[in-house]
Amino acid sequence: MSQENFSDDLQYSQVAHSNYTLHKHGSLPISISIMVVRVSLVELGNLNNLLELHLSSNKLIGTIPSNIRKLKKLVLLDLEYNMLIGPIPFSLGYLTSLTYLSLGSNLINALSGSIPSSLGGLINLGVLNIHSNKIDGTINSKIRYCILLEQLDLSNNNLYGIIPFELTLLTHL
Repeated sequence: MSQENFSDDLQYSQVAHSNYTLHKHGSLPISISIMVVRVSLVELGNLNNLLELHLSSNKLIGTIPSNIRKLKKLVLLDLEYNMLIGPIPFSLGYLTSLTYLSLGSNLINALSGSIPSSLGGLINLGVLNIHSNKIDGTINSKIRYCILLEQLDLSNNNLYGIIPFELTLLTHL
């Protein structure tokens, strides 16, 4: 793998169960990002300097680990179009630098449970996408604290009840 393919975003990463170890600043080249990545999501919590994590459409299986809260510098997390299961971890609310969070279309196995109140702590969030899962319950009114939210997609879930009035206060939506 050529080192010219890397940008300056990634401080360190290891693609587990493959022949690639990345020790240079950069991001994964397109040829890796579209392959089936067999990586332990638990190990992602060790990438303290990671700014963006694009792992959409990689057939990832399992849960989102709670130690993801260690990625304090993360501004973009895209886990869309995988086979993730279980609840959205409360610990995602610790990623206060996040501007983009996409967990949509994990419908095969599906993220489930309710929308955690901790997501209200993502005050820099501009995009929240959790469409096409098995999220249930009511829409958590704490999302109102995501005052920079421009895009909110909760479609194709098992949500019920009324849309909280507080969402009308999100002037960028």
